[in-house]
Amino acid sequence: MNKNLLAVFIFLVSLIATQVSGQVLVGRDFWDRSSEDYDDYTRCFTQWSLSPTWSVSARQGFWYHDDPFLNYRYSFMPEVPFIAKYGEEYKFRNKILVITASSDMLEIAPRNLRQGIIPNINQFQNIGEVIAIADLRCFVTAVITGKGTHPDTETLVGKEFNIGYHGLLAWYNSHVNEHPDIVTFSRDLPMGMFVPKGILAASAETFPMERISNVHVSCHRVDDNPHPHISPDNARFVPIAEISSFWTVAKIGDNGENIYVTYHLLCNTPRSSDAVRRAVYENDDFNVMLTAVKQVGEDLNLDEFSKGVLRDWVENIVHVSRPFNAHQDPFSPTEEPPKLAHENYHGFNVVEYRGKFYGIQQDQGAFYMSKIENGDYNVSFDGNSLEAVQARITDYVTPKLDFENYHAFNIIEYMGGFYGILQNEGAFDINRIMNGGYSASFAGNSQAQVRERIDDHLN
Repeated sequence: MNKNLLAVFIFLVSLIATQVSGQVLVGRDFWDRSSEDYDDYTRCFTQWSLSPTWSVSARQGFWYHDDPFLNYRYSFMPEVPFIAKYGEEYKFRNKILVITASSDMLEIAPRNLRQGIIPNINQFQNIGEVIAIADLRCFVTAVITGKGTHPDTETLVGKEFNIGYHGLLAWYNSHVNEHPDIVTFSRDLPMGMFVPKGILAASAETFPMERISNVHVSCHRVDDNPHPHISPDNARFVPIAEISSFWTVAKIGDNGENIYVTYHLLCNTPRSSDAVRRAVYENDDFNVMLTAVKQVGEDLNLDEFSKGVLRDWVENIVHVSRPFNAHQDPFSPTEEPPKLAHENYHGFNVVEYRGKFYGIQQDQGAFYMSKIENGDYNVSFDGNSLEAVQARITDYVTPKLDFENYHAFNIIEYMGGFYGILQNEGAFDINRIMNGGYSASFAGNSQAQVRERIDDHLN
């Protein structure tokens, strides 16, 4: 008997060791309605961890699903929102890749998203532990979305799209009523978008940005049409770059106790969508696949902004997917942990660590010295005093006139970028730029690039 127990123990230890060393496993590919009229299922990878794991509810497709309360009338994966163009018939953008993750992914989530889940949580708290103690359920995914049913001749840049949580609402209502065939139901769901890169507000009904707010979600029939309908035309946004990224969060339940967090990468042109799709489907090894996805930026010679967004998304996934090793904690028990010296100084947190001060953008997640040393933060500043770092941040966030009156445009340098606005339209305001508040504005990575775009506009 003891030998049998010992054998079982050795087997379990070897299994755990194998899983931990691999960390990310190939999951079962799945199908949902956003895959309709598209050749392939969505690829799925699972981050294995010692904590309880989960899998997407639609992992075998809606006709062969494991969940008896998946509503086949609204056959969308509950845990990940769809992205589509609203119309009499939705034009869905397909999910190329879904990574089901543990709460470790929230390590890189922006401050305002973390505080939207747990109010007043600070930068150095383990949000996964806090969620567990509060008896909340959090489902975290990373997803790459492609062109879907949009034709190869059509760019998706500059067009309005909707984000839909209708699959989540259908799943929740079916579970509450223990009835998978409910047709008509609606609800206001708290949701929000955070750190939108290459994304602008829509003309109306914009998805809540940098905050969580209620958005109406409705599933119903229209007149005598036997097919169920999803509406309204809200939760909209506009991609303005070939590659975009953002986080979304949604809550559902009597007290919002079920939380769904998704880290999105959008491929907004046919060539980028096809290239990333090939990288995902042609590589079964997770790390090789991510390297191939990252290489797409160089292979297609994408613009510097899109390459940066793609690189940042991939490197964040790599960071949180690293094999667990208790000896690789960012701060050992014998070291003094970092101290928050100034929170939200012009959007930066200033941290004191080992006698020096470091400023990192709040939306870049927690402070790690290794990320400073490897240059993994988009922007960071260091100095020997709090005041020195604050001065560098102030200089960085202060708009500077780089070229005055270039064909009636002023060119402004701001936070590493360059912007051209008409002189007669007032002072520079980055929020007006992002919301299309100027009659004409141009952005670029250099003064020369902005001048070239102004020339193209005038010609």
